[in-house]
Amino acid sequence: MIANLTLSTFLSYCFLNLHIFSDSNRFIIVRLFNEETRLVKSFSWYVWRGENNKVINEDGTFEDKWVLLDVVDTNGSVLYSAEISR
Repeated sequence: MIANLTLSTFLSYCFLNLHIFSDSNRFIIVRLFNEETRLVKSFSWYVWRGENNKVINEDGTFEDKWVLLDVVDTNGSVLYSAEISR
């Protein structure tokens, strides 16, 4: 289970900081969708129990006015979802 997820958004500079606190070691999948709900980026991430940090830096991914971020487990269950706007 993801106990806490903090987003620091700097979309005008094309990066996003994910800070996840997990209660166990696990694989997760982070997905980013654009305004048209089209998948623009997806990656798997092995998070350790406790604090985990990841910076997503991708030119062109954040060109839209908002993106949808989903964190899912390997079974496809949504652990966290958020709309991020400029």
